[in-house]
Amino acid sequence: MSIFNQLDMVVERITRTDEEDAKKNKTESNAAITSAKDIDRLILNHSLSATKAAELVGMNRVAFKDYILDAEKRGVIDGVLKTSNQYRYTLRHIHAIMDDLNIPAYKDIHSKTQIIVNQNLKGGTGKSTAGINLSAALALDLRERKRVLIIDLDPQGSQSQFSNINPEEDDNILTAVDLMLGQDEPESLYSEYINAGYSHEDIVRNAMVETHLPNLDVLPAFPTDERFNSAAWMAYAEDYKSTGERVIKHISRLKECVIDVIRDDYDFIIIDTAPQLNPLVWSAQEASNGLLIPCTPHTLDWKATRSLLKMLKDMLQQLPSGGENLEWFKVVGANYDDEHRRDDFTLGLMNNELGSVLLNNQIKRSTAFESAAREKMTVLDIRKSDALCPPKQLEKAVASLKDVSRELDLFLGEYK
Repeated sequence: MSIFNQLDMVVERITRTDEEDAKKNKTESNAAITSAKDIDRLILNHSLSATKAAELVGMNRVAFKDYILDAEKRGVIDGVLKTSNQYRYTLRHIHAIMDDLNIPAYKDIHSKTQIIVNQNLKGGTGKSTAGINLSAALALDLRERKRVLIIDLDPQGSQSQFSNINPEEDDNILTAVDLMLGQDEPESLYSEYINAGYSHEDIVRNAMVETHLPNLDVLPAFPTDERFNSAAWMAYAEDYKSTGERVIKHISRLKECVIDVIRDDYDFIIIDTAPQLNPLVWSAQEASNGLLIPCTPHTLDWKATRSLLKMLKDMLQQLPSGGENLEWFKVVGANYDDEHRRDDFTLGLMNNELGSVLLNNQIKRSTAFESAAREKMTVLDIRKSDALCPPKQLEKAVASLKDVSRELDLFLGEYK
């Protein structure tokens, strides 16, 4: 079933519900940049003991010890960490070991890169929280070792905090917008690199910022990225005046200038967008093959999401590709309050109108997400010993996040 057929079905259900509500005349009321020391702690939090590492690669402790000695001699891995008289293997160690042992990764089984636009028109729906935490969950599947990239297209730069970037000090960082507009900005940092002899492809690949997870990168956003919308509209006006053509050509630039360059370098590319409708958001839709819409099951959030769904088909058909690039879309419940059951009624409405478009699992409300955001990390980076939130809250956050990630991953297996 095409994405347009799914949208037609969802909008039909939404419209039918609206009509029923109108007949009944009912109304509803709704009732600091991470330090190097912190990075080391996060790396250690994700490290494995020798026992767990051996189990992961299918060896006993004796065979694993012999293998490690040989791997170090061959330069496969650097020296292993030792804390509290125990050897710890970082994710970089694990990835290198599994590659050396020819244990298949995601890229060896799935040839297609999943490019997902993370979108909602209403702020506070859990969009950015879902984006970064789901990205981390996908990257932390040690068996498949997925290569994940987050492209931040929200000029607020909410995803950049997870990449140890200080916009005021890191003046050599390029954003997706810098890469898209570089050809038009002769005084830009991008142009300096071009004039220095670097190719566009080299510049794009070097713009990706590493995180503490070896297979999770970020292409950050800065407030100055808002200029893309002005540039797009100005170019549109000039083209229309000279040719009469009604096409915003800038919308294709994310795909052409960024995605097409690094597509084969990643298995999952998640594009986080601002809660707006503008050329920057449309460029994310044009570059993607899937659409993920996080929605908190509150009345106002669901109302705003319904409005987006109603206009989405027409919006996508106005893209240069006509929306044919998008193969699927899903709505995921985010910040769902499972303790007091206050969200059950709205979640039921979402289920009735969305059907199979709604993921069965939800990202549950937990103070762990708030604690993680304050510390500029994901809930998967936290350990109970960090004492950043109540243990039960952390357990709930991690379990619900993994459930959603697993369901999304299984669903996407259909689009290899």
